Amino acid sequence: MKNVLVIGGGRGQVPVMNLCHQYGCNVICVTPNGNYPGIKIADNVFFEDVKNYKSILEFAKKNNIEAVVTEQLDAGVYTVAYIAENLGLKGISCEVAKKFTNKFIMRNEAEKAGINVPKCLKINSLDKIEENLKSKNLKFPLIMKPVDGAASQGVQKVNSVEDICSYFDNTLSYSNSKEVIIEEFINGKEYVVEAYTKDFNVKNLIVGHRDYFNIDGTFIPCATVFVDANSANDNIELMLKETNEKLIKAFGLPFGITHAEYLYNEEENKIYLVEIAARGGGVFISSDLIPTACGVDANELLVKEVLGISDNSDINLCKGSSAYFCYLTPEGVVSKLDNIDKVENIEGVHKAFFDNIELGMHTLSIKDKSSRKGPILVKGRTKEDCYNIIDKVKKILDIQVSTSSEIKNIIWS
Repeated sequence: MKNVLVIGGGRGQVPVMNLCHQYGCNVICVTPNGNYPGIKIADNVFFEDVKNYKSILEFAKKNNIEAVVTEQLDAGVYTVAYIAENLGLKGISCEVAKKFTNKFIMRNEAEKAGINVPKCLKINSLDKIEENLKSKNLKFPLIMKPVDGAASQGVQKVNSVEDICSYFDNTLSYSNSKEVIIEEFINGKEYVVEAYTKDFNVKNLIVGHRDYFNIDGTFIPCATVFVDANSANDNIELMLKETNEKLIKAFGLPFGITHAEYLYNEEENKIYLVEIAARGGGVFISSDLIPTACGVDANELLVKEVLGISDNSDINLCKGSSAYFCYLTPEGVVSKLDNIDKVENIEGVHKAFFDNIELGMHTLSIKDKSSRKGPILVKGRTKEDCYNIIDKVKKILDIQVSTSSEIKNIIWS
C-alpha cells in the first residue's frame, strides 16, 4: 500500500483522492484546518498551509511518502514539484513549476517560445511607477494582478496612476512573493484549452470559450463551454490548439494536465496567452467536464502517472460538449432556496453543487471568482445543447436574497 500525499483538501482534490483509494493507496491529505471534504476522505491528515513546502517536505520524509499529487489547486503545484524533486518521486521539476505558477516568468518564457503575451512590468512597490510604465511603453487601460495569485483574486483593471496606487496594496496582498505585474489590456474573446501531456507529447483534449458576468471592475467567468478538441476546427480554435501544444512543449512539461487561458484579438488576428497552469481547471473541469466532453479521464491518467502504473494506450477522443455554469448572489441573507432537488433531474445536467449556499446564510459582496456559487455541470452533443440545458435550469431554480433594501434574485450573467 503506497503512501500518497495529496496537496489540498478542497472539493477539487476529492476525485484524485478517490482514485488513489481505488488503486489501494493510503491517502494523506495536506490542508489547513477547516471545512474541507478531503479531510473526511483521507486516511490521515497533515494540517498545514499548502504553500509551506519546506514543512511539508519534512513531514513527507518522516512518513515514507511514495507519491505526491495535487489537482485543481494552483497553490499546490510548486509544493508538489518541490517534494517530488527532493524525494526523487515522479513529478515535474521546480524550474518547470515556476513557469506555470509565476506569471512574470511565464510571460518571459512564452515570449521566448514565440507566443504572443501582453507587454508587462513587474513591481514590488510604487517607487517611480510613472517612469517604469513609460519605460515599457504601457498605456492605460492596464491590468494589475499578483505575480503568483489564483482565482482572479486581486486582479484589477486600472485606468490611471491613481488607480494603481489605490488598488496596489490589495493586489499585492494576494501575491506569495509580494510582487505585482502590470500589463497591457488586450481586447478579445477568452478561450480555454485543457490538455494532457505524456512523455512530453501534448494532446489537446477540449477547447472552450468563456462568458463573463457583466459586473464593473471584475473578471469573473459565469460559464465556460467546451467541445472535444477534434471538433474544435474553426480558424481560431486551430490557432489555439497549435499555440497550446507549442507552449507546453517549450515549457518542458514531462507529464500532467494543463489548463490554459488565451485571448483572441480580432483586429490583429492574434492569440495572446493569459496564463497556463500545470494542473486541471477548477470548477470540476478536469475531473468532470473533460471526460463528459471527450471521454478521456485526465485525473486517472495523472494518478497512474504518479503511482508508476504503466499505461501505453493511446488517448482517443469522443465527440461531445460540456460546460459549467455558475451564479452570483447579491450581498444579504438567502431567504428562498427552492427546487434545488429538481435540477439534477433535468436531462443533460451532469452534476449540480449547492454545498456553498444554504437558507439563512449571509452572502458577501461580489469580489472575484471565489464569490461564485455552484457550479452546475451540463453535457450535450454541442455547445448549443449546453446553453439549452442551463436555460431549463434557470427556469426551475429559485433562489432569493434579502438585501438591506429589497428582495433580489440570483445573478446569472
